[in-house]
Amino acid sequence: YIEKSDSGSSNFKPLNLAPLVFGKASSDGENYFYRDSLEANYKKYTYRIRGLNDFGELSPWTTVVGQGIDLTPPPPPVINKPEQTDEGTVVITWAQVPQPDDFKGYIVMEGSSTADFSFKDISPVLGSTAQTYTHKAEFSPDRSYYYKVASVDINGNRSSSVPVLLSQVDSIAPAPPENLKYLINDTTGVVTILWDHGKEKDLKGYKVYFANNKNDEFSQLTEDTQIYNFFQDTLALNVLNEAVYYKVIAMDERYNQSEFSKEIKVERPDIIPPTTPVLAQPLSDEEGIQLNWTPSTSDDVVAHLLYKKEQDAEDWTLLDSITANDTRQYLDGNIEFEKVYAYTIRALDDAGLYSEYALPLKGRSSYTKDIGGGSAMNAAFDEKTKRVSLNWTFTPPTEKPLSEMEYRFIIYRSTGDGPMERLIQMKSKTPSYFDKKIEGEETYKYALMVIYENGKKSDLTQEVSITIPKLKTEEEDKE
Repeated sequence: YIEKSDSGSSNFKPLNLAPLVFGKASSDGENYFYRDSLEANYKKYTYRIRGLNDFGELSPWTTVVGQGIDLTPPPPPVINKPEQTDEGTVVITWAQVPQPDDFKGYIVMEGSSTADFSFKDISPVLGSTAQTYTHKAEFSPDRSYYYKVASVDINGNRSSSVPVLLSQVDSIAPAPPENLKYLINDTTGVVTILWDHGKEKDLKGYKVYFANNKNDEFSQLTEDTQIYNFFQDTLALNVLNEAVYYKVIAMDERYNQSEFSKEIKVERPDIIPPTTPVLAQPLSDEEGIQLNWTPSTSDDVVAHLLYKKEQDAEDWTLLDSITANDTRQYLDGNIEFEKVYAYTIRALDDAGLYSEYALPLKGRSSYTKDIGGGSAMNAAFDEKTKRVSLNWTFTPPTEKPLSEMEYRFIIYRSTGDGPMERLIQMKSKTPSYFDKKIEGEETYKYALMVIYENGKKSDLTQEVSITIPKLKTEEEDKE
């Protein structure tokens, strides 16, 4: 049985006529409860209760005093976006909503996140008509600031607006990233760019830029700001650019961007050989065989390699290595005259890659020195034998290949005003000859030429002239 009376009165009224039997629905597991409706909050009432068993026996009364309490908060206001008027002051404003009679005012709260436990009161209870509050503090760009406004009644019940983020006035950009370095896989072209992580607490992330030449405009490589202090890129290997350049900028939570970092140069793995140089037709003179070429057009060429072989040889021999920026010509003086040589050239780049061999071309250095045509002839007429005796001297050349070749003398003769015509090619190397085919009262001119087994010929010697007198008959000779 449960009974109730006004506080201080002994006039108890029963709250139930029949005994209350408590089941599980009226129990929290250890205690039973009974819910009473009150006429007003904060008015004290005295309650007493006693138990009844199956035999109708009643227990003594147990008495307790209690009152109703107002637990209903007033409606929350509608907060506007906070505005920072300078780096140390923020203005929070809100819109009022209809409030109950027990409404007391507003309290402004600040927090570092949207979680309720992070908020603390930063204002006293403001009047019921207040709609703005100015807060002064040392704001740090390294953290976030959220604000909300609570409606409070006279019983301390409160309800809060939704939290709103303060967009801080922050014009200080983070420092540029430093100490850029890279790692690269030479076979796949995957490059990893690394740098020191920034120390700013409000650092949001980084953006990576690249260019194929450090003097070109850099293009953004990352689509979004990334939080990690490294970035992987895959380089194209089948291009002629030897390097790619990277720069990085840092960005904070207020989207302030740093200056560019110092660029870092990443050498591409070189898998493309240089273009082939072009060899011009070899030229020859008495000094040797002159080689000229158009160099490789590749920028990374360090040398042009000249090769040589004899005409019928199979293997090439390195003739010389010419630095790429040096002369574009070369004189091969280590040759034998009249021998045919083949030449080619190829380029070498700074990665140790070779171009294809240029189209081989042949060259031969002709013997242009005086090959020795002999001295001018001496001519004498013998009246008894009726023949002209010719004599001369000859010193063979000492340079190869003529010094090792067989040679013959060829004698030319003209009659009267006629042209020089070949008289005879001698089989003997004796420097003399008897011309028996003569006629009297005629003038003959003689000259000498030397011819070698390879067809090389000397010039004609100076002409020698002899006039034959009238020849006597045999009878006149006998007389």
